[in-house]
Amino acid sequence: MKPIRVSTLGKIVWLLIIFLFIIIIVFSISFFKKGKDLPNVEPVSNNEEKVVDYTDIKVTELNFDSNLNINDKNNIILLDESETYKLIGTNTKYKFLINAPNKVVKLQFSNFNTTIVDNLIEVKAASKVILDLELDSSNEIKSLEDTEQLSNTSIITSNSDIEVTGEGSLVVDASNDFITTKKNFDFNNAIVEINNIETALHAKGNITINSGIFYANANNDAFVCDGNFSLNDGKAIIKSTKKPIEIVGMFLINNGEILLAGLNEFHKPNANSLQKSLIFNFDQPTKNILVLHDTKEVVLAYEGNKEYQHILYSKPELDAAGYVLYAGGSVGGKKKHDLYYEIEDYLEDYQLTCPTLTNSIFEATELINIYDGVVKK
Repeated sequence: MKPIRVSTLGKIVWLLIIFLFIIIIVFSISFFKKGKDLPNVEPVSNNEEKVVDYTDIKVTELNFDSNLNINDKNNIILLDESETYKLIGTNTKYKFLINAPNKVVKLQFSNFNTTIVDNLIEVKAASKVILDLELDSSNEIKSLEDTEQLSNTSIITSNSDIEVTGEGSLVVDASNDFITTKKNFDFNNAIVEINNIETALHAKGNITINSGIFYANANNDAFVCDGNFSLNDGKAIIKSTKKPIEIVGMFLINNGEILLAGLNEFHKPNANSLQKSLIFNFDQPTKNILVLHDTKEVVLAYEGNKEYQHILYSKPELDAAGYVLYAGGSVGGKKKHDLYYEIEDYLEDYQLTCPTLTNSIFEATELINIYDGVVKK
């Protein structure tokens, strides 16, 4: 039997077949590895819709200090992927539209500032939108428009859950509303300071503060919550010429420090809160410095430079036998967000009392302690 001889053309054909086979194997391995790098999506409803969250592995930088190579329509940037969009530099032109059904979208502020405040961010659809303040970054949203032009608009409007997080800071100075969301709002770690706003936050769902510092100076009801409001830790200083807070559901103070100051009476914390609160309802509006002192030290020194008639104050350390309340005078020390955190000395103008007290000592014996008709002693 004669051996089979392979022609030169046959050898070439076989080499091509082997080469194609190797390419298919390499491509398959690469595709499988890429798939392993992406997180699994989880069912979130009876309809087996999937939430896609690639915000930890996909990042797109938008540097407004350089020439952006982006597709926009009428100066509106469409964000429709689950990823982190890192905003850098000064934006004087663009707005953002998020339309990403069942996807988590993160906007990371990295020393970002803008003068666009009329519907700067619109969330049409998303599973959740995260506003992340990059570590040690300083960010600013500042209006250059007239109050009348902005009175019926929000800086951020959303049909989805909003979470503010990160270890940077954001200063907002505008004459319209800050955030309006039809869902829930969560706050973690960040430092946010809002000045001259109408309503700082309006959520159709729940508002939860877990950590960080949220400061709001509003000309209308500052926080409006159609669901439940919970302070679990962190610090909230909210003042308003009307109500600092308006809540339809439960108002829970579980931990952290909170000061509410306004001209109108507001929702009282629920009795199943985990932390004591003091509420002072003054006989007349005032702008005076307020100093709360126990037998050892100053517990609260508030200087808001905004007229108030109703004050709520709560923090874990409210456990002394009694407190003396002073008004006016001056405080020497270091102040941040209207509260003195380091006091060198203070000179009170006069002591305060109310009709229910016989010795002008305010006690925190109950979970919710309300003192009406507070006046000069």
